[in-house]
Amino acid sequence: MLYKINIDMKLFQAIMIGLSIMLILPRINMVLTNKSLWMLMLIVSAYSIFKLYTDVGEGTRMIVLQILEPPFVYAAFYSITCDNYEENELIKKMTKLFFIFYLFETGMAITERVLGTTILGWNDIEFSVEYSGASGFRSAALHGHPLYNALMVSISMAFILFSPLKIKYKMILWSMGYVAILCFNTRGSIVGNTLLLAFYIIYVLLFDNSISSRTKGRLVMFSSIMTIVGLFLFFNVGLGGRLAEMGLFDESSAQTRIDVWTIFDNYPLEYFLWGISHESMQDVMLVSGIGVTENFWIDQALRLGVVFLFIYILAYYKLMKRITIDYPFVHKMFISGAFILIASTNNSLSSNGLALLYFIILLNLFNPLHISDNIADKY
Repeated sequence: MLYKINIDMKLFQAIMIGLSIMLILPRINMVLTNKSLWMLMLIVSAYSIFKLYTDVGEGTRMIVLQILEPPFVYAAFYSITCDNYEENELIKKMTKLFFIFYLFETGMAITERVLGTTILGWNDIEFSVEYSGASGFRSAALHGHPLYNALMVSISMAFILFSPLKIKYKMILWSMGYVAILCFNTRGSIVGNTLLLAFYIIYVLLFDNSISSRTKGRLVMFSSIMTIVGLFLFFNVGLGGRLAEMGLFDESSAQTRIDVWTIFDNYPLEYFLWGISHESMQDVMLVSGIGVTENFWIDQALRLGVVFLFIYILAYYKLMKRITIDYPFVHKMFISGAFILIASTNNSLSSNGLALLYFIILLNLFNPLHISDNIADKY
């Protein structure tokens, strides 16, 4: 979307970070009470300075902005909302905004599939049924690349499943998300979300004693209808056609994901301890005979360095452990697992930090102790 209105992604991220710092400074004491948050901010800031000083090549500023944006924007959100959280009007408005965004994002994806062409496209690419065929068409919705859209929608779907919404609304919203995933035509997300729904249904039916037998019966009914409709769309309408035609692992895709590990056959792990430049990464890929990595873990390990990546993951673990302290064990494992599962099927998280920021903020919005107060009783 930014491309269509001629706004540079780096400039947008820099502005977001700058505005966040301006919001944080007057409430810095609030942030300092959250040790896991300010430690994460300190770590990414220190590394960013190191990276900018030691790597002046192409793509360095983008990587630095990518790791700075989520913690700093989240810190601004936290500093504003942590005081008197239960009665904070911003939380209630952002919860409503989440559902509006979700309906708009999924509705746009479905509309593009019906029209047979994308509305905003991705960079200078506009997908169309005329060019790619019905089974190859991919909606671009708000975030451009189908893979990034699929990750954003999948994150939302995971939170919706464990929200306090009534089962009929929960299933309707989840179904809209899944149809949008079919429109994005992303094979990993199609299969991944199917497995996640199956896990959710089994868990509710067999282990969740807080849900009545009547509600469980409705879940079975809704899931049965969803399965029938999903199979019809898949086999008769052509949604998700890339999975039907190419399978989950076509020869090219599967080989790419296998070949990427040959990097470590040609280079010792020590070579990547502190991160390498864009030019060095291109040389590594050339020597290893691969064109793309299709794996954000590999991307981050090569560019950011194994040492920083380990510390980075540990810092986020500490932060999320604090954020999810009120979550039941199964809920936080499901939501976190869904995020990691879908994100690991591609390299979306290597492009920018929006999905990670989105995930962290949703962890706050859907806090089990307060989310019911922010959703109207009729829903």
